[in-house]
Amino acid sequence: MANPLGIEGLQVHSNENGVVDFSMKQTAANIHLANDYGIDCPSLMPDKYDFFRLARKFNLIPYPDQIKGAISLTKFRRGGLFTEMSGGKTLTTLMALDYQLQIGTYKKVLIICPSANINDPWKAHLTTYYPHLYFRVLANKTRTKREKILEDIDPITLVNIEVVKNDVDILSECGFDLIIIDEFSWLKNTTSLRYKAVKKLLTPSTHLWPLTASPVSNSPIDAYALITLMGNVDMFGRHVPYMDPDVYNEGKPFMNKSYWTDLTTVRIPIRNYSGKGPRFILKPKKEAKEITSIYLHPFYYGKVDREKEKRKTLTLHNPLRLKPTAQQLLLMEQIKNNSINEYDGLDIMTKARVTMQKISQVASGILIGQQQTDDYDPDLGFKLEYNYTSFPTPAKTGKMLEIIKNSPSKVIVLSSFIGVVENIKQELIRNNIGCIALQEGGPAQSDLKINKFKKDKSLKVLVTNPRRISHGKNIQQASTIIWFDPPMYPEIFVQVNGRIDRPGQEHDMNIYELAVCSQEVSQYKSLHSKKEFDNALKDMYLSFIKD
Repeated sequence: MANPLGIEGLQVHSNENGVVDFSMKQTAANIHLANDYGIDCPSLMPDKYDFFRLARKFNLIPYPDQIKGAISLTKFRRGGLFTEMSGGKTLTTLMALDYQLQIGTYKKVLIICPSANINDPWKAHLTTYYPHLYFRVLANKTRTKREKILEDIDPITLVNIEVVKNDVDILSECGFDLIIIDEFSWLKNTTSLRYKAVKKLLTPSTHLWPLTASPVSNSPIDAYALITLMGNVDMFGRHVPYMDPDVYNEGKPFMNKSYWTDLTTVRIPIRNYSGKGPRFILKPKKEAKEITSIYLHPFYYGKVDREKEKRKTLTLHNPLRLKPTAQQLLLMEQIKNNSINEYDGLDIMTKARVTMQKISQVASGILIGQQQTDDYDPDLGFKLEYNYTSFPTPAKTGKMLEIIKNSPSKVIVLSSFIGVVENIKQELIRNNIGCIALQEGGPAQSDLKINKFKKDKSLKVLVTNPRRISHGKNIQQASTIIWFDPPMYPEIFVQVNGRIDRPGQEHDMNIYELAVCSQEVSQYKSLHSKKEFDNALKDMYLSFIKD
């Protein structure tokens, strides 16, 4: 029998009725080839890797799904982890990587992650649990220094996504065997420079491990970028089982975004809409989840079993509907009356986001506007600067103080608006509650403040924009989260809520959401249900302007 896959040591024992009984040499390359072509070939990792080294040396026992996820990563050239928040993707990945480096599968590995994840968890985990794995960090350095570091021979290179975007030319010359992308949701836009840079790094022979807790955060359309990076043909340019054979044989492109959109969504016309943007809403087809799972194969879907893993409980409370002030009601009515005229010409999604953000501002006690300055440019006109007006929001403030005082440990309070963060900070100071606020500075300054919050017993509350702690921060010293206003992106909501659900958490966890209007309540509920958030936002907007 011919050996079209080039499997080393292939021996065919029988071939009857299309069923082939064969054996092969047990190597990582053979296992990858077999699994790529739909032959379920088990990994050798369970027999050859010491999973419990961490337990003996650090009293850290991997969860069952972490072990299963690590084994899954070693079976495929391109496969990843869809592990729930707090499921331990970093440790899972490092177990698989440690094994593959031990047996010589990879010589050069590139780990790409957001800046906030460089020091914690990646650098911290590598230094603490895998001191025998040598690595280099390219973040926060000049290009000259990065070029110098790349001359070293350390097997692991750790970079942030901005370095990849700026230095893709020198990184592409390094010949990485494996690229690990931590938090793939940062690359879901196929027109972004980030995505294009990563795409350029992937040669046909490059292995890829994408990691995320939210692969399809808003819509099945989000999966398109990941599918295109996973690749539609194997390293030899041959058809793989997940392609349409007719499309491949005719030499047509495997897929474009329009094809994927039509495959997974249906267009619902918007009645009585007079704007200039799209006149329809894209809603997922009933079979969209199943289709997405097929095209995203192979991925391991890691689950968190709180009971078996003896974790503390996490309660996501229903939104707390509080009483707005007369001023808030008046301002919201003005936003409603001005909404269509003020944003005429914008597409409906932009209108929805702008309008709902203004509602959240008013509901949280500020109103952000633009003011013309005396700075005039002949080509650009007068320069505009942002300003905000603050006013009391006693219902939210009072409930926040009540929750903080009743919390058994530290508390995180979140708002998407700088002015609100400052107002909350001043309110806490007036009530003699120790707090620290993340408002300015880069990732390094944020890390210093977060570490101070975690260690200083006099600091009860961390006040911040949720984006500043959405990735890579372990803040298990807090057991309570208070959302002062709802975020605009569901992946931010999921990621931030997971910051306190970490090993070492000593208290049951509670997540509270404050609202003074029905729009905030609806926004929170759409985040709870994980429904398609963009469509939910459009529905909220249309309902708001028609009431």
